[in-house]
Amino acid sequence: MAGSAIILMSTPSAPSNVTISNNNTNMTSTFHHSYEILINDSRLLTQNYQSEIGKWRIKQYDNKTMMSVTDNYLPMFQKSVGGVEALKPTTENYIQAKEWYTKSLQSEIESYRHFRNFLENGSPIEDEKSTQLLSDALRYEFNSFAAFNNQTNNQTPFV
Repeated sequence: MAGSAIILMSTPSAPSNVTISNNNTNMTSTFHHSYEILINDSRLLTQNYQSEIGKWRIKQYDNKTMMSVTDNYLPMFQKSVGGVEALKPTTENYIQAKEWYTKSLQSEIESYRHFRNFLENGSPIEDEKSTQLLSDALRYEFNSFAAFNNQTNNQTPFV
């Protein structure tokens, strides 16, 4: 395709091979770039937090320490939500991508809040809720990527 730029995303489930035509407005290009940055930043944040959970699982952290770690990470995740909410989508699919990704991050945050509650009181219900919300977050993220890749017109998103 002459006169187009191809952006390759570095994460396996993130949007890939996104074509930005030179005929599109600069705002579309800006949305693409901003979305990519937010995806990469939030993915790194999640990986870092999951690494901390790994330390808790191998008993390097006790529950109290892990609660403190969670308390420190929650505002960072909330900041990611603010970044996504600030995006200015230029098409219906991009609006959907933004909405699904916001929902994904919010579900991830709620998952970690329930995980924190589990750490504090040992309730298996809190642990189950945390796991379910994290699973939901992954589904919402997938839907966001599908919308971003303009696939939502032909597919029904997971809900």
